[in-house]
Amino acid sequence: MYGTSKEKQLENLKINVRGKERLAGDRVTCFIRPDDTVKSDNRFVLELTQDWESILNTEKTGIHYYDDKVKGLRLVAEGFQDLDGNPIEDSKGSGKITASKDIELKRDDSKPYIVTQKLIYDKAGINGLQKAGSLGIVFNEPIQLYTKEMAEEGVIAPVIYSDHNPLTPSPTQIGIYENFLPELKAYYEKLDDKGNTSKDETGKPIVVEGKYDLMADILPSDCKANKQLENITVKISDIPHKFDLDPNTSGINKFRDYGLFYINPKVSLEPGNWRLVVSGVSDDAGNEMEIYKSKSFEIKNLFTVETLNKDEIKIKFTEPFNKKIVGDDKVILVITQYGEIVKSVAVENLKDGQTEAEVKFPEPIEDFEGEYFINNIYYKVK
Repeated sequence: MYGTSKEKQLENLKINVRGKERLAGDRVTCFIRPDDTVKSDNRFVLELTQDWESILNTEKTGIHYYDDKVKGLRLVAEGFQDLDGNPIEDSKGSGKITASKDIELKRDDSKPYIVTQKLIYDKAGINGLQKAGSLGIVFNEPIQLYTKEMAEEGVIAPVIYSDHNPLTPSPTQIGIYENFLPELKAYYEKLDDKGNTSKDETGKPIVVEGKYDLMADILPSDCKANKQLENITVKISDIPHKFDLDPNTSGINKFRDYGLFYINPKVSLEPGNWRLVVSGVSDDAGNEMEIYKSKSFEIKNLFTVETLNKDEIKIKFTEPFNKKIVGDDKVILVITQYGEIVKSVAVENLKDGQTEAEVKFPEPIEDFEGEYFINNIYYKVK
């Protein structure tokens, strides 16, 4: 089961119109997908596709989701079938099944915040065209991200974005923001030795724009991952925060709007100390996060380019080669010029402790002159 349920109005939510009682809430759907963070084939994640104030039609009814008038919510499903096509229903044969527990709603007026960060690539040159400075961040609760790219695409909430991400602005947010949700802002600041923002020769702060890339699951504590996967993911046991989740949940499925959110710099960060600044993040209740400034982190080059000519390249590692850091015994070198790939070659069979390496190209680089980038590391032909 994966997709959107049929529209339905809440029962027992009524208003009087010209002496007649009518259902008062807006028609609403749930987005449903299997919960693959537990070992079960009968658990599903449900997410509403509208804000509660819209569902309850608060403007007309005066009822908020956290009012005493709302005693709870009862989840009833109909039209369910097992794998053999048999109806899943109650003992009365009603064609419906009711959740064993009612849902209690509590007021949420707490701002979301970031509970951990993970530097994914701290070395320029370690992974082809991957930019140094990619940072993963984890929030304490489900959040909504509305990006500049969504605005450029004309995405207007409420909407299900990219087939899995319901954006559900509150009526208050719709009245404040041009596109109904705050827009994500992310940028990197280079820091000096005192932890202040560094400036270039003209006196301008050195900043690099950041961009939301994607979101990954938070892995179970007992997940066995290879070194490469460990380098780019996080386990729930690594996060110093207790999530408000079912105790049977060992990891967190990204479709719960939790997860490891990757922010990438638009260009690879140069060596030095940096921090990431993030704002424009809202939770599902419309609470907006305070501006977040990450812990400082250091970027280094994996290697320097000793020589580059049309036939071969020689590199020198800034620290003795370590397979545990790189995650392999080889380094892929991608050589670009004017944003185009001109050569890609593997430096293989590297040994721990090795300080230099060289490799010949199968075919020479044509029209060899000018400036090149090797895994985003600058080199000018002498």
